[in-house]
Amino acid sequence: MRYAQIPVVDITRRTGADRQMPGWPQQERRTTGRQQRAFDAGIHKGLDLEADPFNICILNYTMSCPLACDYCCYTCGPKRTETMDLDFALRVVDQAIELGVFSEFGFTGGEPLVYLEDIKILTGRMREANMPFSMISCCNWASDDATTAAYLQPLLDNGMSVFTLSHDPSHERWVPREYAVRAARYILDAGCRLVICGSFYDDQHDLRQIFPEFADNPEISFVTRVVLPTPGRAAHRNIVPSFYPGADLSGPCTCYKRVYHDFTVFWDGEVYPCCSVYNRETPGLSVGNLYEQPMSEIWDALEASHFLRRIKWAGFNQLEQDLVAWRPELAKEFPALDASIGPCDRCHLFLNNPVLREATMQWSTEQEIEQARRILRRVAESQPEQLPRLAAALNASR
Repeated sequence: MRYAQIPVVDITRRTGADRQMPGWPQQERRTTGRQQRAFDAGIHKGLDLEADPFNICILNYTMSCPLACDYCCYTCGPKRTETMDLDFALRVVDQAIELGVFSEFGFTGGEPLVYLEDIKILTGRMREANMPFSMISCCNWASDDATTAAYLQPLLDNGMSVFTLSHDPSHERWVPREYAVRAARYILDAGCRLVICGSFYDDQHDLRQIFPEFADNPEISFVTRVVLPTPGRAAHRNIVPSFYPGADLSGPCTCYKRVYHDFTVFWDGEVYPCCSVYNRETPGLSVGNLYEQPMSEIWDALEASHFLRRIKWAGFNQLEQDLVAWRPELAKEFPALDASIGPCDRCHLFLNNPVLREATMQWSTEQEIEQARRILRRVAESQPEQLPRLAAALNASR
């Protein structure tokens, strides 16, 4: 097979957000008690919950990538320059550690290892706090044993717990399969968890067919996906659900994490509650910007959002029932059940409808206000002496 030459990304052309991050005051630690109780209750009910029951702070570090895969949701490539400022990234890491709700960090992009020296510094900071991290990469650098070790060993030394290798026919236009195999063997020999992921334009392929030497290895997780309709490079293909007749699109249409959060920070400071391929192109999904708010405020808003809790726990089917009960005329606005390929696509279609988006946020706010009233009533009944303190706190937050 002939491969396209892998372009070299000129890292001297990197561009950041060009914003000054305020010196936020020290944050009070938060807890994950509510999430743990919800997760335990879900397990007791026999619900299908996430396999990684913890919060992850993900840095979507750069839009730069040596490749230009034909389905890339962010249209990353060697000419893209947007990259997180290192000082800002260090502040994000420090705030996440200080907040106390994250069990792990993660890196994605683009190709984060384009900026290997930055990643070494950041993961060194994580190691000082005994925080593990995951990394995803196309492994374009794994051309020989020495280079593979030069990239992977510093990450392993700094506490990398999961390495995800992206490889499929789109990636293989540039990256030979043997590069991926070389990186995979190094990770396995080091005793690190390995995930191999890839996306296809049909629902018949399986990554085990591309990597038969690893097919029966229980230490490897294979994640085979279909290419979704995206605003990225695959948009022109007009992908519809009928492309994938064998895909299982049944179920309540919930988020991939029903309790915990993949708190995803992009290079420009924008924060999303998930690592969906649609996050940047879904209006109303952002929960804040770390150049404008401390992480504690964004976390509190994320945890308090009735909308997010509803779609994560109960799913879009239940959300639509709630909205119809509130305003029956909204029923005609809902995307058809057979118009989307899974919950991320449905969320994207749902929130791109301005009528639904505005109504949903209004409904969510009303639910949050009513929840606050219920809490205040319980406090008034059980601890009336705390009411002046609560009133002072509310006044101070205005």
